[in-house]
Amino acid sequence: MRMFVVAVVTMIVLATAGSLVLNAVQEPADVAFTTKGARPDLAEAPG
Repeated sequence: MRMFVVAVVTMIVLATAGSLVLNAVQEPADVAFTTKGARPDLAEAPG
């Protein structure tokens, strides 16, 4: 029973650490895939 509790606690610690690392590394999609040329600038549009 003690090994099971140790395994569960270990998995909780690893999942929490992984979540924190991914939140620190990943960028939101609107930031990661946006460049100046990706959006039309309506102020400079002809017409």
